[in-house]
Amino acid sequence: MKIKKNIPSLLIIPVLIPVIAVAVFFFGKSNFQILETSILSILRNIAEENAPEPPEFGIDSIVARKVSDPTENFKYYKYKTTIILHNYGGNLIDGRVILHAGEDQKHALIRNTDEGFTLMRDQTYIVRDFEFIFDGKYNGGEMSISVEVVDEADYYEENNSYVVDIFESNAKIESISVEEILDDGTVVLDFNSVPFSLRKHDFELLISNEASYKEENVRYDEVYTRDEVYGYYRIKNSLKNVQSGFDSQPVTELESHFVELSNDPFLDEENYFVYVKAVNPDTGNYATSNLIMLPSQEVINRAEFAELFVQGADVDTYDGGVVYFEDVNEEEWYSSPVQTLYNLGLFDIDFTEYNPEEDISRAEVLRIVLDYFDVDLVIGEGSPHFEDVGEDDEIYSYAEALLADSKGGIFDEYFNPDKSATRNYLNYLINEYSESN
Repeated sequence: MKIKKNIPSLLIIPVLIPVIAVAVFFFGKSNFQILETSILSILRNIAEENAPEPPEFGIDSIVARKVSDPTENFKYYKYKTTIILHNYGGNLIDGRVILHAGEDQKHALIRNTDEGFTLMRDQTYIVRDFEFIFDGKYNGGEMSISVEVVDEADYYEENNSYVVDIFESNAKIESISVEEILDDGTVVLDFNSVPFSLRKHDFELLISNEASYKEENVRYDEVYTRDEVYGYYRIKNSLKNVQSGFDSQPVTELESHFVELSNDPFLDEENYFVYVKAVNPDTGNYATSNLIMLPSQEVINRAEFAELFVQGADVDTYDGGVVYFEDVNEEEWYSSPVQTLYNLGLFDIDFTEYNPEEDISRAEVLRIVLDYFDVDLVIGEGSPHFEDVGEDDEIYSYAEALLADSKGGIFDEYFNPDKSATRNYLNYLINEYSESN
């Protein structure tokens, strides 16, 4: 470390004054000019060496917390922040220091003395509850917060700003769903992009085979397309997904509704996760949809159903007694769950064969689930509600009970009772009715 020897340097000044006077007397004006230039250079160097070092402010860190959501009258998120300032340079005494988050944001003059702001070299100061707002049309973006020393030179400004990442998880591209799946496997998405179509936005489709989510944020849905039922999931998006390795495809707003996958989702054994993003090119703020998960469609047979239902509904094993069904061998892996469900009275005993290798229908799965959870078979106004389940159908009261329980909103006007049930469909019914009970 270089130590400035201030006292000896200052003593030179009074010594130089009589030297200059003597020089003028003995050497005359012309020779004195040369001496004068040398002496002034010495004085200037002394002054520069002993000048006070200017302050050098930096923002060490910022913690932001949301304090209010957008409202009808004020369409912005409001945040409060805790900001840690540090002075890396010379002492600042009663200076004017301003914090701001851009030209259109609040500018705050911070004070810790009667005359202004004082912060000595290597000291830290904490600013609390500094506010900024963020446009409520968007999910996320970057907010740059800056500190400025108004009446002093801040010789290093690289650390005068700090970028805060903003993300709000409620989707701003709303109501995303699968509208249909075309013959070539293209998935057609439906969502509300109107707020981002009115002004210029850059759209992206983001696709991955992996995503981060919590089970409580997953919702099952179905679409009847290509004369088949396709089950999929809508999942609340997260910052981790936005920042992760989704493949991004720049698209137009129209193109963002069409997802072309490497394989037909009806046939593919892989899961796909898709969401849509709209970016404001002027600010970098972005809006996202929720995730659509396109899973493999795993049809289940009657043996698999018995085991999956006993496990998923947490049914206590009750497999005593003589095996009723002639084609269920007691040594088979599915014997215990089949006998348990038979003992609970959940199977039609008009038949003595169970047909374990046969696909189980959506209608039979619905009947067994509702009977097990003892659901009231209420038929609401406006019935029948499904085009393919009439009043004379054996499953009629069960299908109508779905709607009376508000569990049937995921189904279209066709219930497709005779089509094969999938693992996803079974899990949906178990989860819905186990939560109710």
